[in-house]
Formats: sequence, C-alpha cells, structure tokens
Amino acid sequence: MSIELTAPKNFSEMSEKQLRYLCALLAAGQTEAQIHVKCFVRFTGIKIVAHKEHVYFFKKPKTPGFFQLTDEQVAGFASKFKFLTSRYEGIKPFERIGVDTKPYDRLLRDTNFATYFEAENSYQAYIFKKDENYLVRLLAVLYQTTTEYVLKHATAQDRIMCLMWFIGIKEYFAKKWKYLFKKDDLSDSDDDEPVPPNMFEIITNQVRILTQGDITKNKLVLGSPTWDALTELDNKCREYEQLKTKTQNV
Repeated sequence: MSIELTAPKNFSEMSEKQLRYLCALLAAGQTEAQIHVKCFVRFTGIKIVAHKEHVYFFKKPKTPGFFQLTDEQVAGFASKFKFLTSRYEGIKPFERIGVDTKPYDRLLRDTNFATYFEAENSYQAYIFKKDENYLVRLLAVLYQTTTEYVLKHATAQDRIMCLMWFIGIKEYFAKKWKYLFKKDDLSDSDDDEPVPPNMFEIITNQVRILTQGDITKNKLVLGSPTWDALTELDNKCREYEQLKTKTQNV
C-alpha cells in the first residue's frame, strides 16, 4: 500500500496554526527530537493508533486501513523537520497578539529606520542580558503597541514566536545585505566570550554614514524606510571593501 504524506518544508509554507503548535511545544520545554517527531505526526495529519515494540501503526484520514513505520523510519521522517529548531527565515508572524494589534510586515518592509533600530536594540539586550522585559519590548515594537499591552495579553507562545521571527529576519538580512552584515572573522573564535554590541555606537555610526556628518539630516535618515537605509549602507560597505582590496593590491 502506498501512502502519500505532505507537510511544510520550511517556515514560509507553515500555517499560523502549525506555528502556534510549534511554539506551544517549545514553551512546554520539549526536546528537539520530541518536537521533530510530534510535528511530523501533526503536520502530515496522521494518527498513531498503536505502538508495539519498535513499530508504530498509523492511520491517515480518509484513507482505508492502517500503515506501519519502524522507529528508524519515524526518525528518518522526523529529521525532515530539523529546520523547525535551527533556522527561522520565512516565519510569518501571528496575525495579532490579543485582540487589536497588528504586526509589521514579516520582513520589516513597512518600518522606518528608527523602528528597526529600536527592535534590534531590544533583541540584542534580551540576548545578552536574558531579561524578559527586553523581549516584551521587542514584541511591543514589532506589533506597534505598548509594553503594558504585551504584558497583559501576550502568551509564552507569542514571545517565543516573536524571538524566532526576529532571528529569521536577521538571517534574511544577512543574506540580502551581505557586506553590511558581514561577520568579523577575527572575533568569531569559538573560544571567545560573546561581547554585547555597543548599540549606541552602531546606530550613531550608521546614521552618520547616511547623513555624511550633517546632523540636520538625522531625523530624515531615521524616518527613512528601513530597506532603503540598509541598501545604501550595504552599498557603502561594498564600496569600502572594493577600495580596500584595490589598495592592498597596489
């Protein structure tokens, strides 16, 4: 008997219901292996009807009879879901938190540069300080609301989704603007203790590059579309790299 099973292959193919299920598993402290297996079963729509020694018996809705998979086969199918706990690019945020909030575009195409900086600052603060207040702030920024609203209405699943969403945004940005977000190989040693970035210095320097030192243009730059600002910064970084390479070859 041939059974055809279909499931999302990446986050961009997942429904909000599927993403909420994943976040619920993460909030419950499930291991990566448990998450992969449970999402394989849930997302393909199959049901476990029996388990005997090393064999599982499943039923697929609207399909007559049962089919079986060994532990090894289940593990093989579950391995296709490793993306759920490794890379987060493509996540579509929940439509709302509570009842009356709306997220920005999933890739921040509708934000201004100041909003992007505020989100990045909150993210970095949470990553290095592990203070939930910064994650609450990130959620408030991305859903265009207040921290008070988030504290009252956001669930643990909402917070987890928000963190995964922003990590996915950063993964996408690193590929789209590869010169701007290029890693420093000299400081990327496994033996080095991670050092929190100086966000004030980073923001000041990037704004200064875009204004060419004209402080009267600061508000204009901070109010410009995020993607326009990042594209221009990436171009500046590319030009610098090309100039540096040319100078070294002289």
